[in-house]
Amino acid sequence: MPPTITIPLGCSWPKVGKKLIMTRRLVAAVLICVASSTLVAETPAFISNAVDAKGVRHSASEYHGKKPQWVIDAIHVVRPDYPLWDQRRGYQGLGVFRVRIDPTTGAAGDVTIVRSTGHTDLDRKSLLAFKQWRWKPGTWSQVDVPVVFVASGLVYFPSEADPFSNR
Repeated sequence: MPPTITIPLGCSWPKVGKKLIMTRRLVAAVLICVASSTLVAETPAFISNAVDAKGVRHSASEYHGKKPQWVIDAIHVVRPDYPLWDQRRGYQGLGVFRVRIDPTTGAAGDVTIVRSTGHTDLDRKSLLAFKQWRWKPGTWSQVDVPVVFVASGLVYFPSEADPFSNR
């Protein structure tokens, strides 16, 4: 019976084993970077489009990487839930949700999908969260909220539109 040579993690050839492990790690890191950068690269076009209470439209280009006023004026924000089941399935994606706001109360009213995350569960969780948001009364009538779900379990907003930073 000829000897079987295996070179997984318990390799008896240290240099070969280390090279294989490092190669696997490098490939995994590259794949993660590509997947993440694809999602992040798509977000700027959707960040912070909004209509204030006077009907004036505001676009992402006005803020030049700074936090938009609609984020500053948000007084109650809820991060969308990312169920473990969806994380294990590898569900991820970028979504944009339009929140219509009652100018007199600042409460979120109708929330619609501008761009789906690509997964019904993630869209539903986002809709439920954004319906709970509140803004200073009399400031905004509509905002487009971008959100990114990453399969590692992270739910985040692009840095300029992150209502959770500095709170």
